[in-house]
Amino acid sequence: MFMWEEAEFFSVLGIDVYAYGLFCAIGAAAMMGLIALLGKKMQLQKGAAALMGIFAMLLGAFFSKLFFSLFSFNVDAPFFGKMRPSLFTGGGYSMTGALLGGLMGAALAGKVLKDGPIRYLDVFSVSCLAFVFFARLGEMFYPEYAGFGVSRPLIYEFTTKWPVAISDGMESYLATYLLEAIAALVMAGILLFDMRKQKKAGNTFVMFLLLFGASQVIMESLRYDRHMSYSFIRMQQVIAVLFLLCGLLLAAGRAGKKKGFLWLIVGGMVIVSGIGVALEFAIDRTTINRYLLYGAYVLLLGLPMWLGIRLRKEA
Repeated sequence: MFMWEEAEFFSVLGIDVYAYGLFCAIGAAAMMGLIALLGKKMQLQKGAAALMGIFAMLLGAFFSKLFFSLFSFNVDAPFFGKMRPSLFTGGGYSMTGALLGGLMGAALAGKVLKDGPIRYLDVFSVSCLAFVFFARLGEMFYPEYAGFGVSRPLIYEFTTKWPVAISDGMESYLATYLLEAIAALVMAGILLFDMRKQKKAGNTFVMFLLLFGASQVIMESLRYDRHMSYSFIRMQQVIAVLFLLCGLLLAAGRAGKKKGFLWLIVGGMVIVSGIGVALEFAIDRTTINRYLLYGAYVLLLGLPMWLGIRLRKEA
């Protein structure tokens, strides 16, 4: 089997495996463990956790590849030109595609078992963050010269001393993959606490969409590795906005809001997205202080987050 020689390897029982792949496998195992524990706590029927995990991993792997294939604008053959059998043995992956596929797998398990998908989505929303945590840590084994999972070069001296800053000997960068791993751990803690006190199924899933969507918009902005990007806009960033929008719409629907209100949410998110594009342009193409720009970015995303949490309480 051909393997990329520049990649980091570990030897497991005498077999060479990719370091990144091993971390993804550990993350999948941790996810399965959480699904089993939380499934028991949520009193899912026997076999539900195993079926959910299998469906989630299969659909997650498929959609991870599919999204990379469709939205990798910076490759020679974008869109369906990349959809050939060899794509599934080479090329890249999409984290947002993996999570969307996993959520679909969890919902499908609920449908197959005639148990309703919403509690399954609650369980998977928390559990998948274990996979995200380890997969992001695995990105540290990507070859340094490739600059994968890191920010733009840091232009302020004091930021080069931060624990999450790395250097290639010439420039310093934020190790965005570490920030994403930390964010996944924090979100998992918040959602576990939230699940304990929630009496209405689906509220934890809504919170996951809000938290992951808003945070990943910022994280994708920090990344500067041209993974699934078109100019200064990243496709996974666009998908993260859709996660946030879905969380808002679901919270509003569960709160009994009428169709007109839902359209107001869509219109508001279009405006928020337009301002976000302007901020991305300023970050990428101007010399305006980046801390000021990212502060504005956080406040901008805080508005739909606040609205979503308020609507969730009404529900």
